[in-house]
Amino acid sequence: MPKLFCEFLLDKKLIEPEQLLEAFIEHLSHIPSTAEIIYSLNMLSKNDLLEILIHQQKEGMDFRSSAKSLGFWTYNFSQEVSKKIQSTHKPFGEILIQKGYFNLDSLSTAFAHYTDIINTLKGSSIKEIKIPEAHNPTLSNEYTACFNNNILPNIQKIIIALKDENISAENIKIETRKALAEFVAVRAAANFLGAEYSQKVANEVVKYFQKIIDNNGPIELQKIIEIIDLAAQVLIHYCNCLKNFNNEINLDENQKILINKFNETFRIKG
Repeated sequence: MPKLFCEFLLDKKLIEPEQLLEAFIEHLSHIPSTAEIIYSLNMLSKNDLLEILIHQQKEGMDFRSSAKSLGFWTYNFSQEVSKKIQSTHKPFGEILIQKGYFNLDSLSTAFAHYTDIINTLKGSSIKEIKIPEAHNPTLSNEYTACFNNNILPNIQKIIIALKDENISAENIKIETRKALAEFVAVRAAANFLGAEYSQKVANEVVKYFQKIIDNNGPIELQKIIEIIDLAAQVLIHYCNCLKNFNNEINLDENQKILINKFNETFRIKG
């Protein structure tokens, strides 16, 4: 069974065990109890809820077992509780950043490396690993700084290198792999932020480049350049939108036209 991301961080000595434990404890503190969720959603009457809690104390059970033994627990309860936990929990990546153990750039880089390792173990580098994260506007500034100061300059250097008329076939492959790494980094960073549209753009490019690399066939240089350039322009628009409005939807008509062009290129609906 593949290691968890937190185990990867420990193995690579990117975090101390004590720091990881503190992050776990804080993460757990933000998860409401099953009883709290059922009470807040009015899923049971107060008398029924009280009966479960009293039975729980008498029998030394957890809440769910107590509810099951009294015939109150249903599949619907299980689904609703899971949904509530997912919607209210504090993202683990956010905790690691807020505690100062990582910044968005270093955490995203670590996650990108972890993704590569897991995909290699699975034997398919096209499969995605997704860590669901709620959108956290407080990370927007760090994400935009990471993109503008680190990722975008690297992408621009790759485009310049690919446009060199004397570039060899081997160097085209090298630059393509570099581009793949940058878009993997964007995908990971956008994932931690919760920047859904930026993540989708990066993911499409990652899948496209990964397929090319896996097939080990000839690379259409001009198309590669066009894809990188188009994706970079779209990401710049989303990044500016995040910086100015803290969302990815306040786009002008010209920006929407460019994004539609990207969607058409990758046959993305909507």
